[in-house]
Amino acid sequence: MESFNILFLLITIIGIGHSLALTTISPKLYWESMLPTTPLPKAILALLQPDFFFSPKSHNGSPSLYIEENAGQKYAYVDHPHSQNSNVSSIFFLDNMLSIGSTYNLYFLNISSKNSPFLVRVAANKYPFSSNKLLDILARFSIKPNTDEAKLIENTIMDCEVPPIKGEERYCATSLESMVDVVIMKMGKEVKVMSATVEDGMNPTYSQVSTVVEKSKVNNLLCHKETYPYAVFYCHSNRGTRVYEVGFIDKDGKRANVLAVCHNDTSGWDPKHFAFKYLKVKPGGATICHFLPPYDLAFFV
Repeated sequence: MESFNILFLLITIIGIGHSLALTTISPKLYWESMLPTTPLPKAILALLQPDFFFSPKSHNGSPSLYIEENAGQKYAYVDHPHSQNSNVSSIFFLDNMLSIGSTYNLYFLNISSKNSPFLVRVAANKYPFSSNKLLDILARFSIKPNTDEAKLIENTIMDCEVPPIKGEERYCATSLESMVDVVIMKMGKEVKVMSATVEDGMNPTYSQVSTVVEKSKVNNLLCHKETYPYAVFYCHSNRGTRVYEVGFIDKDGKRANVLAVCHNDTSGWDPKHFAFKYLKVKPGGATICHFLPPYDLAFFV
């Protein structure tokens, strides 16, 4: 009888494990099964854990941060919340400035976001992701309230809860699987995806445009990596948004391919947006463009 009970227990454990495996295949396998014609970009592969049951531990150390275009509310790249960034001019430009031979400081290519990898969806879903659960979230990651890190996490959650601007559709993906679902829902399974690629040793501080190729003028979805203890992506589509692949070359001949996004309609942006002041234009006026950092993605058909 004891042997039978042990055997029954083993069979039960195996059965539970099999059922769990069916619902928790790795994020990589989920992408490959749902988007079989779309290769995983390096930006995503770098955020995948060897063990897809990984759970985030207590957060220690400040995450690197870039604040990207979120509902037209804020645009600036920084590597620390207190950084006084003097290079914002290299991010915003008018569409007629994107020409072969022009130079930019692509400092943001050196920013790393590897400290916040993807969780498998069943693990990510166990963590609350809501502003009314902020104190619970902070406690789970051993982050004290009213600190810089707490503010970064609060900003990410609030970005995801702000209503979309005119002509925008948005969704925050807390796992790779949920990002894949959004892509399929918005664009179908036959999609292409791109992110920045940088040759080893490339010096981005003085980079010259070598090529400009338009990749999409309609039906695209942009996904921006947010600052959070695990990977969260803010995905959105905007009416009248064009995506370009821009080739750069440094003084030593090393190359990078960077994505640039141009917004034809800025009428829904915050009138106090830095880009308007810097470029000396008004909301709804000239087309405003900006580059995407390495971990951001552009999906298009």
